Amino acid sequence: MSFYLTYAQPETCAERVRYDNRDNKLHLNEVPVPEPRDHEILVKIACASLCHSDVMLFEPNDQGLVLGQNPVTIGHEASGTVVSTGSGEAASKFKKGDNVGFLCAVECCFDCTPCRTVHNAWCVTGKTKMQGFTLDGYFAEYAVVDARSAMTLPEGCM
Repeated sequence: MSFYLTYAQPETCAERVRYDNRDNKLHLNEVPVPEPRDHEILVKIACASLCHSDVMLFEPNDQGLVLGQNPVTIGHEASGTVVSTGSGEAASKFKKGDNVGFLCAVECCFDCTPCRTVHNAWCVTGKTKMQGFTLDGYFAEYAVVDARSAMTLPEGCM
């Protein structure tokens, strides 16, 4: 079974599911479609999953999950289709229509041993932020993704 997405330029606004810790609830909001920076790709989200980590936003937790901006678009696991790219070298490896998967860690070095072998959440810089917690995540029609953490998915995988 396969399906086809349209790759038209997105509208100026799109819907997102955002968590607001002031009332401990999720809200469906219309927000501007983000613009990719040099090293980013803009992805039309095809699917996003709800993980136990997302549920921990609603209750105090011992895992150290900290909400950054408030409200924040939840979701840190997703895949989708590239609709536009930034102008940087990493983003130029993707083209409109590519189906992609990606990690949620951003603002890491992508070069240290933890970034290359374990997970960039443990980057030695200590500056890593997680989409869906400290930055807007993937429960959205469109999301920007660091192209350095994205990979093209095999044909028929999405």
